[in-house]
Amino acid sequence: MKKQIIFLSIIILFIVGCTSEIIPTEEVIINNKQEVSQEIQAVTQSFPGYSFYLPVPFKAQVLPGDWSNTKNCGQTCVVMLAGYLNNSAVNVSQITAQNTWLYNYTGNSSYNDANGYYTSANQLQTLLNQKHGLSSSILYGTSLDDVLSAAYSGKPCIVNVKISGETLVSSSGVDHWALLVGYDGTNVVVNDPGTSYGNGKLYSAATFLASWTAGNKLYMPVSD
Repeated sequence: MKKQIIFLSIIILFIVGCTSEIIPTEEVIINNKQEVSQEIQAVTQSFPGYSFYLPVPFKAQVLPGDWSNTKNCGQTCVVMLAGYLNNSAVNVSQITAQNTWLYNYTGNSSYNDANGYYTSANQLQTLLNQKHGLSSSILYGTSLDDVLSAAYSGKPCIVNVKISGETLVSSSGVDHWALLVGYDGTNVVVNDPGTSYGNGKLYSAATFLASWTAGNKLYMPVSD
């Protein structure tokens, strides 16, 4: 494994594909904002000047397919991780290869489309392990410290967030898979396949935490 750093698996039926919008209630939004505010204060206290970066190669989820219909976010995260941990190719054909594998594994012909199809955390974990020989855990965080510590240890983390208009959001948007690859003491560094400009994209800790909270704080540390 390339360790270049400048530091209960559970069964779920949660599906992510970046297409259907879910709007939370006002009460949920208020509670989330309160939780996020408290956790940002904790992060500021826990990580003063703390920084690291994992140079995971970037690929946007389009091409293949098109931005209006793409559901390849999970597949593309796997391609980036395999490129980093196994030194394999990161390109369009590799995204198609993940969909072909998923079709053979699930029997669902929707994966034969260039835009791919929804992927669950369990499916991504199986894909990482059986196709690429990589290890992962499906976890739910209690604070931002959890996912940052996992990545700081050298394990890039697939994270479940919300996205809208090629940026992370909290109170609306669609479910989305992205990769947490760093932290600069203020901003979380994300390889976001949901935009062509997602290579090492910086999000404030508050913005990332709000979006990740809306995604149930699900994260998957991945290693070789």
